[in-house]
Amino acid sequence: MTEMMTMNLLKLDAEAAQNIADTFAGCRALILEDEIGPEMKAALEAAGCESVDLFETGDAALAALEVNAYDVLVLDRINPGIEGLEVLDRVRRRPNGLKTDPDVPALVYSLLGGEDQRI
Repeated sequence: MTEMMTMNLLKLDAEAAQNIADTFAGCRALILEDEIGPEMKAALEAAGCESVDLFETGDAALAALEVNAYDVLVLDRINPGIEGLEVLDRVRRRPNGLKTDPDVPALVYSLLGGEDQRI
């Protein structure tokens, strides 16, 4: 991603964050992202999230889900270790030990190129 694209996305994120601040006020979010995680974290914090935990691997995200209850999940489909879809599947099946509600709102996305590869 070019620096100009990143700057434009951050500007859009800031504008969108102002519009949805009440929606995310006080929530605790988990982000699973190994490339643009800091930008996503900043956007959710600007949107009013009280706490945003960022993880680069699915294994680390699952470990956090055993300790914390999250109000929203943002999961990259492809990342090191356990991928985002598998993390979500485990949350939905709610094995013993996970603190997050199995019906937690989740956004699973991908930076893969093809339209049929995007969620």
